[in-house]
Amino acid sequence: MKKLLLTAGILCLAGCTENERPEAEEKQPVQKESEIQEKPELTEAEIKQKQQLLNVLEGVAYGFGVVPDRSSFSDSRYGLAHAELVDVNQDGQDELYMLFRGSPHHKDELDHRNQDGYTLEIWQANPETKQAALLHYDFINLDSVAPTDMSISFVTTGKGEVLLKNSYFQSDEQENFDESTYYAYRDGTFEQVLAAYHGAGEQEEYRLDDKKVDRETFKQRMKDVEGEEVAIVKSEEGEKTFAFETADISGNIGSVFSDLTERFNTAFENGKEPSEEEMAKIEEGMSGLKYSGKIDQRNPETYEPIITSMIVTGDVPQDGGNLDYFMGYKEETVAKQIKALHNIDLDGAALGLPSPQKLDNTTLLHYGNGVFYVPPSDFHNQHATREVTAAAKVTDDTYFVTFRDAFFDLMGYTDATEDDSFDPDKYENVPVTGWPKETQDYISNGIPGYAVVKLVDGKVQIPYMGYRNLTEAELKSF
Repeated sequence: MKKLLLTAGILCLAGCTENERPEAEEKQPVQKESEIQEKPELTEAEIKQKQQLLNVLEGVAYGFGVVPDRSSFSDSRYGLAHAELVDVNQDGQDELYMLFRGSPHHKDELDHRNQDGYTLEIWQANPETKQAALLHYDFINLDSVAPTDMSISFVTTGKGEVLLKNSYFQSDEQENFDESTYYAYRDGTFEQVLAAYHGAGEQEEYRLDDKKVDRETFKQRMKDVEGEEVAIVKSEEGEKTFAFETADISGNIGSVFSDLTERFNTAFENGKEPSEEEMAKIEEGMSGLKYSGKIDQRNPETYEPIITSMIVTGDVPQDGGNLDYFMGYKEETVAKQIKALHNIDLDGAALGLPSPQKLDNTTLLHYGNGVFYVPPSDFHNQHATREVTAAAKVTDDTYFVTFRDAFFDLMGYTDATEDDSFDPDKYENVPVTGWPKETQDYISNGIPGYAVVKLVDGKVQIPYMGYRNLTEAELKSF
């Protein structure tokens, strides 16, 4: 079968290229669910609020991907760089902030995401609605010159208030100034609370909220917004850098998923350990789907990438003929396979895919007259390995599984080294830390994930796979 070109910004398989280089040294093992310490049970309201933030984080993780491990600020890769939970209004309920590089190739309803630059967003769960609210965002233009270089940090003041601080500075023979703007969550909104400017040179100048003040007044007012500062983006002499650890970016983001979901069910507390035979089948079935992104039999929005992944990995034959430069795959064949693997009843016409007569450059998959169509290419998707990190038997035929992937960027490696003889398939069953040293800069870990695995008549069926945990009721529904 000819292989398919997966261009960035068109389709997200395997978590939207979340993954291109890991650290060469061996990583710490992923914490297993059975090792999680006891925590207070969540109320239904708390679960719903966490799920609102989950929806936001999951949407960006799948929509934009995750930048590779050890990325620098100036790397030309799109995706999430960092995520963290911060209680910005000290009410005991965490808010979610994310820093990610948007892309003009990915169209999002939030326009600031559709630009080539970094965006910081802060989201809050809303107990009155079903959706989280965007409290604040900042866009950092990559093309900005030194006077508009931005540093971003959180400051916890002496009074315990959490402020977001945006700093601009210039220091050269022509001009020397520091300008900082502070934001806080007050009275139900995220608002600017202070703009402070200090210009140095032949004559010093001090301004607070655009009003000139004397030095002593300035110093006294600044004491209200000073405190423990945690940088997110640093900018020194016009060079921006991340201020957080980048050795395992996907793992750090995965910890936020875990913080938001890990107590949603008791599968690993109450489930049984699978037998060696069952575990072998689980690992084999999970490995066969290592190029798939999100799988959810309940959500038709996941069907398109599942189908494309099945075609890319050769799970279905090319039996639908050719049309112009498209290769065809009969819906009957695809539907049979997706039913067997994921218990999904497929209706191709209901997916709303573009027809091959009307080429859509935003998607690979097209559909018409009972046939799925994709354009051919000789380039294959990134190579992946998968480790099942824990599994629990929750019913006679259903297992709940945690896993983590590692990805090898073959195209990046080949372009950089001009070595087209390396065959990653020879290392399919070798941990990536044991791959040749020259490949390590092109390997990266994916976000730790969860899956529901069923053994139906001795065969593996996976109705769910993704970054987010499941509630007790969701798990039982499978």
